[in-house]
Amino acid sequence: MKSNKSAFTLIELLVVIAIIGLLASLSVISLSSARSKARDVKRAADVKQVSTALEMFFNDAGRYPTSTDFVDGTLVFNGTTYMSVVPLAPNPPDGACDSSTNAFSYTQTEGGASYTLSFCTGGNINQLAAGPKCVTPGGIMNYDCSSGGVSSLNISGHINYGTGDYIARGNSNMVTIYPFRLIDGSYYVYNSDGQSVLDDESGSNYNVDWTWDKVPGADGYIVLRNFNEIYNYQIGQLNVAEGSFHEIASMLQRVRELLVRITNDTYTLQDKHNINQENVQLAIEIDRVMNNTSYNGVSPFSGLSEDILANLQTLSDNNDQLAAVFDLIASSNNESEINSYSTNTVQLVDSTLEVVSDARESIGNTTSNLESQLANGFSQVIYTNSLADNGVGDWNNSIPSYSDLP
Repeated sequence: MKSNKSAFTLIELLVVIAIIGLLASLSVISLSSARSKARDVKRAADVKQVSTALEMFFNDAGRYPTSTDFVDGTLVFNGTTYMSVVPLAPNPPDGACDSSTNAFSYTQTEGGASYTLSFCTGGNINQLAAGPKCVTPGGIMNYDCSSGGVSSLNISGHINYGTGDYIARGNSNMVTIYPFRLIDGSYYVYNSDGQSVLDDESGSNYNVDWTWDKVPGADGYIVLRNFNEIYNYQIGQLNVAEGSFHEIASMLQRVRELLVRITNDTYTLQDKHNINQENVQLAIEIDRVMNNTSYNGVSPFSGLSEDILANLQTLSDNNDQLAAVFDLIASSNNESEINSYSTNTVQLVDSTLEVVSDARESIGNTTSNLESQLANGFSQVIYTNSLADNGVGDWNNSIPSYSDLP
């Protein structure tokens, strides 16, 4: 008998082999991409760890470390270890990084008042674009500060910083300039790394050397502004204010519990008076938190929005009413009267808790808005050597798109 056996043709076998090869290639590419992203995440985490250790060192030593303070891969000063293992950049270099930019490079500058720490990301990480980066006490800047990494422009003269409503302190007043040519309505920059311009602190707090000689052939300049210190100060103030309201809310909750307890008929008149004494002390403490808490020597509530200040005033008025009720309870020897005072006052406490909740919500929204503005960045586009800077309002809360000059 004749047997018919089915078999793959040569073309079918080639198709199957091609599909297997394609799937294998995709797996390799996916694995390579995952490894590259993991290296960038490690770079960013390591740099954050190092910058935190540098700030702790500065707080104790009054300066940033020199190379001699890094001993055998550690960072130690006066017996205190700030880093037991100083991290190294992951290898191999990839993406936008090469062997000259991949390594972490730290340099103390300005006699210990500042520093630069260079690193590189192979790809984009959140707001960080791929390529060389420079960390300073003012934050992360998008340029290469490793040896020979920054091109030089001729910086000269000064502009008046104004009597602005924000802090001016040396290197925190950093701008980065990008000379550009305007071609068909688009910006083409001479150097995608830009050039950082620092305050040389030769004048008062508000005089900053931020002008530069015109770059030959440039149509204008994109100017990026570092507002990190200003906004971080405001965010710190808001955090202290929020913490104060949180503490007050906890005390008001305790006041409410004690008022409910006073109305319990199992307590004697003396018991009720004793419980009320805690409420008297809580009202005093709430007043102290509102009026004596400070942030860098000033009230954390100073300069906050009108709605938050209105909430604060309502809180103060309500607390005065609570204190007055507690005085009435303390002076009364009529248990029924004391119970009535306590029951009626619970509603006042509840409305005060709502006021505190509204204030905390406003503070949270304000903080989120400031953090968002920091993430977006600030810029001006100028066509002369005149740069306006009398506060945040002079700057656009965005960075314009630009490309490298062809």
